[in-house]
Formats: sequence, structure tokens, C-alpha cells
Amino acid sequence: MFRVELGRRFLIAIAAGLALMAVAAPALGQSPVVPRQSTVTLEFWHAWTGEREPLLAEVLRRFQSRYPWIEVQPRVMPASALEQQTILAVAANTAPDLVMMQFSQSTGLGLKGVFQPLSPLAQSDGTRLEDYFYPAVLEMLLNNPLAPKGEFYYLPQTIDPSWFLYYNIPHLQQAGLSTTSLPETWSELEDYARRLVQMDGSGQISRIGLDVAAHKTPTTFLHLLGAADGRRYSDDLRRVIVKEPESRVLMTLEWIDDFTRRINGGIEAVDALHAYPWSRFLEQKASMVVIGAYNTFVADERGIEFGMAGVPHPDGYPPRTPLTLGWGYGIPVNADYPREAWLLLKFLTMEVDGGGWFMLQQGRPGAAIEMNLQPEYIDINPYWHVIQQSFNRSTPGEVGPPVGGFEEIVGGMIRDVVYGEIGPQAAVERAHTLLEARLASYWAGVDASAASSGGR
Repeated sequence: MFRVELGRRFLIAIAAGLALMAVAAPALGQSPVVPRQSTVTLEFWHAWTGEREPLLAEVLRRFQSRYPWIEVQPRVMPASALEQQTILAVAANTAPDLVMMQFSQSTGLGLKGVFQPLSPLAQSDGTRLEDYFYPAVLEMLLNNPLAPKGEFYYLPQTIDPSWFLYYNIPHLQQAGLSTTSLPETWSELEDYARRLVQMDGSGQISRIGLDVAAHKTPTTFLHLLGAADGRRYSDDLRRVIVKEPESRVLMTLEWIDDFTRRINGGIEAVDALHAYPWSRFLEQKASMVVIGAYNTFVADERGIEFGMAGVPHPDGYPPRTPLTLGWGYGIPVNADYPREAWLLLKFLTMEVDGGGWFMLQQGRPGAAIEMNLQPEYIDINPYWHVIQQSFNRSTPGEVGPPVGGFEEIVGGMIRDVVYGEIGPQAAVERAHTLLEARLASYWAGVDASAASSGGR
């Protein structure tokens, strides 16, 4: 077990940052200071609230020290409002210069002409994305089936190399299970979970090994599906394939349903412990949970001695870690200072002294390779090697159209099956139909927009 000392981490990272700044020649990803006679002011919209806001302020201070002719005016905005407010600002010709955005949102806004393509800016100053980002990140950015080949409208600051299997070390030890060689396949995971179940004096389950249904947070299903190399759409994203065998949705759902009934005693017994898997793990009513890497600090603060491992995959399948792109930044089409915004965007997404420092303070992985090689990560998280292994074997996550509501559909599908309201086959077919209608609506809008603009 380890303790996260924010002050200590801050001082370590400050020292590392000062050492980097002392180097005479710019490091990889650092552009030299370019003198400019007139000062420009960048308006920057973001949703880094709470303890992240002062961290971002330090990053912006560093940026302005390097580029003294660029002032940055940050504006905090709820994450849920960023997309709509950006659309309105562009329409009113009052757009900011840089906006925080998710990958799927940025693609949709780029295709609608709200965000400008970034490849011309990268080409103008010779920025080579392959010098910074993981191959899986490059594949998702440059071969996005929704955008023209090689075109991208944002760059990521955060990425998610799948979720991880957290495990309570004392629980495993008490059950006589290894804490160094964790389950790699679904059948091995079943064996662990079965041996970790505990009953109280009245014969009721008082602790489970793992809730694989997690119907309140259906992202767990998506990561299990990803470990099975499952998919939702055809290669051209024009068809939903959820009910087809190659999607592996039915296979994953049937396994979850069987696991819940046979090992956990049914969903009612699981929900009686706590409705949410992460809270259940923190209350030590579950010995394992599937969740993201950032949650290590919360578990540590609760005094839980835990470990991390990769998400197990179906028997007979190779290990697979689908990577997804998280928060990043785009430049609106009518930004006043796109070239200066590009400098800030790179500082946030590519540079160790900028976005890398910001991510280190939170113990979160960044999108740029060099960010995650900072040695301080090992001091912060003794399981950083597990995260690095996920990066090294990561594959591109499925890029889907921004139709919205998929998690809601998945959550309903899982809930109805594990509560016995409907069978897995019927639930998958219903989910397929619902998603198909949303996909058809999405493409109808895209095609109508393309027709009205003459196909441009």
C-alpha cells in the first residue's frame, strides 16, 4: 500500500520541471521562444475545476513564461456546456481561441465546420505527431472513419488504456489466492470471484468477489466487450452490428448474466451490498472492481491495500487493451489567433513541462509517450508498470459516430437481463434496433448537410 502525498508530489514535479527548463536546447515537443512585437490574448475555455484549476494555472504560467507575448485568459465552464456554447459562440463570431473537448465531440464539430482542421497548423511548423503519441492514438486520430483520411480536429491530453482490475490484497491472501499472478482469462476470473464470496451468519452474501454486471455504470460492460475485441459498428460506420456474432455483444452479455447468477447469487444480492461497484469496493464489500487508473488515489486514501492488473479476456482470445481518447482541445474556425492557440494546444498535449506536469500531479496517464515516462510516476503509483504495459500493448478503441445514448441503451440491456425481465438474445436485438434508429438519424443529418453544401 502507498500513501499519496500531494505536497511531496508537487515538489518532486516542480524540481523535475525546473530541471527541464534549465536545459539550453528545447526538449522534444518544446518549441523555441519566438519573439513577437505585439501582445495577443488567447481566450481558453476548459472544465478543469476543483483542485485541477490551480494546477492548470501553473501550466499557463509556464506557457506564458516561454511565450511572453501571449497572454491566456482561461474561462471555466461545465463540461456538459462546452459543446453547445462553442457552437453558439462560433455562430455569433465570438468564439474563443481554444476549447476543451472530447474526441467524439471534436469530430462532430469539425465536420459541422465549428472546429478547424489541425493538420495545416502541424504541417506549417513541422510538428510530427508520430514523435509524440502512441501508435494506437495516431491510428484513431489519422484514420478516423468519420473524418477525411489524415484529418483531425483536436489533440488529446488524456487517454484511457482500458480500465483495470483492482483487487483487495488482504482479501485475496485470506482466500489463499495469488496476489502476484492475477487472472488473465474470464474462467480464471470466475475462479477468483467464487473463492472470494463470503456469507454472513444468516446465510446471506456479505461480500462478493466482483460485480461484472455493474448495470449502474455500463462502462464496465464496454471494457469487457473491448477485451473480447467486440464491436458495435461496421468498418464504414454505416451499419449497426450489435446483434451479429462478430460484435461479441451477445457472448459478453450471456457471460455476465451467467456469472451474476451462478457466482454472485443473483443481482438482488449484489445490489443489496451497494448499488455502485466502486463504492462497494471502497466499503470492502467487494474484493475486486473494474475501474479506471485515476481511482488509485481514492482507494489509497481509504486505507485499502490494493493491487492492479489488466482486465481479463475471454478464454481462447489474445490479450487486448483497447485504448480510448479522452479530454483534449480544439481550435474554433473563427478563432482570432489560431497559430498562438496551436502553440498552447501543443504545450497542453505534447510537452512534459506543460500538460505532462499537469497529468503527473493527478497521477493520470497522458496521451504523449514522453509524459508517461516521468520517473516520478513510479513513486506515486507502484503499479505504474501495469499501466505502462497496457499502453505498450494497446490497440485502437472502436471509433463510433456521436449518436449519443449508447451507454443508456447498454445499461438498460444489462439491467433487464440480470433482473430476468428479458432474455439475452431479445435484449441484444432490442439494443440493436434502438442504436440502429439513432445511427440512421445521425447519417441522415450528415448526408443532408453534405448535400446542402455541394458535397464539400
